[in-house]
Amino acid sequence: MTDEYLKNGIIVIVAQGMSRKDIGVLEKIASAHKASFFVYRLEADEETLAARVQERTLKLNKPAISQEDLDKKAKIFKENDYPSTRVLDLGKVDIRKNADIILRDLGALV
Repeated sequence: MTDEYLKNGIIVIVAQGMSRKDIGVLEKIASAHKASFFVYRLEADEETLAARVQERTLKLNKPAISQEDLDKKAKIFKENDYPSTRVLDLGKVDIRKNADIILRDLGALV
């Protein structure tokens, strides 16, 4: 679908965690269409992330996630960092400022 959207001049935003390999595939597709390509990683400090996971599991009535599992996921997440990744800190920076960074990047395309 990414290929088809780019063929038709439609901006594509994929909002999910991805492996380095998957991001590479998308970058090749973007390159083939001479499209700009941005990778962002949203992160926060461990305490903030743990609180958010705990809140989400309670809201969804899911079993608690151990600190060991959280640490494993964090390690995998960082290992999949892509070379051109721009890190946006959700814990220290206002969400509006992070959105403005992305919008400025996208505005350069219009």
